Amino acid sequence: MGKRDQQISELIAHEAAQFILREASSQSLITVTRTALSKNADHASIFVSVFPATESRAALSFLSRLAGNFRGHLAEHSHLRPLPKIEFLLEKS
Repeated sequence: MGKRDQQISELIAHEAAQFILREASSQSLITVTRTALSKNADHASIFVSVFPATESRAALSFLSRLAGNFRGHLAEHSHLRPLPKIEFLLEKS
């Protein structure tokens, strides 16, 4: 991964963490663990861990519903153009 891709990944991970902190309820703790970009940076997979693990399915469903809202947040808080398609995935333990 090149330096620019690494910077984009870090920016997306940081903004995702801020967005989740603002939007999520206190039923679970959702932590962004890493972000993976496609080769042409048109798709970003954001990996998260959830505590308690019993809330993982609900948290992932919640994040999937808000993926479009997160793209809007990313558009407002970054200079990324074009914006990548966002996918939230559960980090494998």
